Amino acid sequence: MPPAATEQYSDADLKAFARAAIEASKIQQDAAVPAEEKQPKMLAAVQAEGLDPVKFNEIAQASQANPTLRQRIQQVASAEAQPGAQPQN
Repeated sequence: MPPAATEQYSDADLKAFARAAIEASKIQQDAAVPAEEKQPKMLAAVQAEGLDPVKFNEIAQASQANPTLRQRIQQVASAEAQPGAQPQN
């Protein structure tokens, strides 16, 4: 994947992806959620963040193949997790 692929996703996309991925992971690991309900709940979590499931999967696949994109996702996610953190320009 060319390095330019990291630029095709906005910070807003990546923040939404990170939040949705964290929520989907919680659902996946929640033993109280029956297996047949996990997929619909994860889909709802992705959509609740304003992401199309196809775009979510594209970002997931791109981040696995592209360490630069993965690092950028971690940066926007950690900035989001710190209340009062100022975005770096």
